[in-house]
Amino acid sequence: MKKVLVVLDGAADYPYPTPLQKAFTPNLDEIGKNSVLFMAKIAGKIAPESDVGVLSVLGFKNLNIGRGGLEALGMNIYHGKNLYLRVNFATEKNGRIIDRRVGRSLSDSEAEKLAAEINKIKFKYKFKFTHAISHRGVLEIKMKASKYISNTDPAYVKNKKGLTTALKKFDNKIQSCKALKKDKLSVKTAEALNELADKIKIILNKSEVNRKRALKKLPKANILLFRDAETEVKKLNNFKNWSIIADMPLERGIGKMFGMNVVKVKEDQTSKGYEERAEIVKKTIEKSEGVYIHIKGPDLFGHDGNWKGKKENIELIDKFFFKSIKNLMKETRIAVTCDHTTSCKAKAHTNNPVPVLISGLKVSGSKNKFEENNNKEIKGYDIMKILNKNTVTPHFQY
Repeated sequence: MKKVLVVLDGAADYPYPTPLQKAFTPNLDEIGKNSVLFMAKIAGKIAPESDVGVLSVLGFKNLNIGRGGLEALGMNIYHGKNLYLRVNFATEKNGRIIDRRVGRSLSDSEAEKLAAEINKIKFKYKFKFTHAISHRGVLEIKMKASKYISNTDPAYVKNKKGLTTALKKFDNKIQSCKALKKDKLSVKTAEALNELADKIKIILNKSEVNRKRALKKLPKANILLFRDAETEVKKLNNFKNWSIIADMPLERGIGKMFGMNVVKVKEDQTSKGYEERAEIVKKTIEKSEGVYIHIKGPDLFGHDGNWKGKKENIELIDKFFFKSIKNLMKETRIAVTCDHTTSCKAKAHTNNPVPVLISGLKVSGSKNKFEENNNKEIKGYDIMKILNKNTVTPHFQY
């Protein structure tokens, strides 16, 4: 039985009523006819980052794989045992972080120029900063390192087990990296990162790119925020007959780790982009056991606190993506879910459960609206167990 897993990044919301509840989604409602709907608690009590959310949805219980390594894998810059960190360009002034994403205004060409300047810095360890998309990037430091170091991005706190939680509220003061364990390697790693961070800050503040941005009254990209250190990613074969369609390095990296065939697409949250993704899904499912399609759009509006924009984006996805793939129900099983809740009110991920809708072959139920409700709650890592069952009914056991 072929399967299509659609993950709407951060589409779930809180408090109610949510954009998902109010959105006009006739095509998704049609997919939901005779479906089973339930709620999934993605990562227990914590508010999960996207890496934790996706790993949980795919049935993986070990959730403390550092995002830095996964993104490096997704960008094809993973070189084995080194130190890898997810990076944000951000705006700093007088020791305070003014904007963690440079107002979402940093162009790819500006970021590439800044990356080139960063990579000219002389440091005691070889390193490379690679720009990904917009304000995002990955830093690799070629050293024997520990992953048990704290994040310098204040929006995400990392515990001693290496698991990161997204915070609703946090102090925007610049953070230094600290060792989460008392061993010499963790202390050495934190010290090295702090030293390099200081050098990078000096270079960015002197950059011609930022001088020009200041003249245009745009926020400067004058600091890097680091999070989710990783030193090694072990490849698995849990989904070797699956394909993944994703525009972000993180999801592509997780797909590669699990042995999926990676279908790379450009970030495009427009009607054309959603139509193209639907066509790619239909072509890809013909030669795959399953297709995992990750759609980023709703999460962006949630982080910006744009309730109306999020609702309209969900409606756009319905009109141009779900309309095109709904006929796949006749020959496949389709699941629709979210990797986490992104609250427009909090402008952050929260630990609220997300809806999961399963429809198509050998599924019998009576639900039709994909939305947050109080249906039966399960754990996030059980989604794949249910999706893979021979038959799915409202009274499923797993």
